[in-house]
Amino acid sequence: MLWSTFGRQGYATLIAASESDSIHGPWLQLPTPLFAEDGGHAMIFRAFDGTPMLVLHHPNQSPNERALIFELEEVDDASGETLTII
Repeated sequence: MLWSTFGRQGYATLIAASESDSIHGPWLQLPTPLFAEDGGHAMIFRAFDGTPMLVLHHPNQSPNERALIFELEEVDDASGETLTII
């Protein structure tokens, strides 16, 4: 699950993973924000070629918000991270 909150560098997008693989959780907050530089309300989609992409608004200051689009990479490492922006 992606969610947004305020962090040290402004608005941030974080990942929580269901430990039961169910919507009912329990949910584990992953330690590293997916995006921590004043952007949020993220959504994941796939490009026409199947590449996973992330879109969010940045900065979190009206009327200056603009869509940022990033390519995502799925990773499997010891920290439990599952996605990274490339």
